[in-house]
Amino acid sequence: MTQQERAAEYQDAQRALSAQLVEEMAPLWELIRLGAFATTVPAWIEAVLELLRRFAGMSGTLAADHYADERDTAGVRGIFQPTPAEIPPGKAEASLRWAVKDLWISKADNPPPIEERLAAAEEKASGVAQKIVADVGRDTIVQAMGEDPEVLGWGRTTGPDACFFCALMASRGPVYESEETAGGSANDQFEGEGKYKFHDHCDCTVYPVFRGQRWEPPAYVDEWDRLYTVSTGSERGTQAKLRAFRRAFEGRED
Repeated sequence: MTQQERAAEYQDAQRALSAQLVEEMAPLWELIRLGAFATTVPAWIEAVLELLRRFAGMSGTLAADHYADERDTAGVRGIFQPTPAEIPPGKAEASLRWAVKDLWISKADNPPPIEERLAAAEEKASGVAQKIVADVGRDTIVQAMGEDPEVLGWGRTTGPDACFFCALMASRGPVYESEETAGGSANDQFEGEGKYKFHDHCDCTVYPVFRGQRWEPPAYVDEWDRLYTVSTGSERGTQAKLRAFRRAFEGRED
C-alpha cells in the first residue's frame, strides 16, 4: 500500500467516525423542548459532552495508531509511542453553547421562525461536534510530531470536493511544523472555533512525514497547485493571491 493509499484509508476511518457521531447525536436533539430551553439545553449539552468524550477517544486512538504505522513503514529508528490528545478543557461546552445561542433571540429582533432556528442550531451543533472530535485526531499527530525527533513535518490531505481554502492548504504539501504555520494566526476568516484553520464540517486530516519519506499527493491536489501558480502569477501580496486563487478555483465549472 502506498503512502497516499494509507493516508486515504486513515481519512476514510476518521470520516466514518464523524458520520457515526452525527448519527448518534441526532436522537439527543429531542432533549431540547420548546418553552423550556433554560433547563433542557443544559441537559442536551451534558449528553453531547459525554458522547464527544467517547468519540474523541476513538479519534485520538486512530490518529496515534496511524502515526505509529507510518513511522514503522518509514523505517524510522528508535521507539516512539504517540499519546492520544484530549479535548481542551472548556472547548466542547463553549462550542455547543455557541451553536445554540440563537435559540434565545428576542421577538423584538424579528428573528426567523423557531423551527428554522432549531434546524440551524442543530446543523451548527453537528458541525462543531465533528470538528471537536476530528481536532483530537489532528492534535494527536501534531503533538506527536513535536515530541518525535525523526519527523520532518506534517501536511493536510482532503477529498476532491474541498473548499478553496482547504484545497490551497493541501496543495502546499508537508510544510507545516506547528499549529501556527498551519494558519493559527488567521483563523478569524473562517467559521467555527479553534486555533487551527480547520473549519466546521471540514474533511481535512493531518498526515506526518518522516525522514526518508516523500509525500506523493493525489492528482487533483497537483492540479490545485498548478491552478494556484497560474492564477496568482501576476498578483502581489498574500490577500490578492488568495482572492485570485479563490476566483479561479470556484470558477472552474462556470
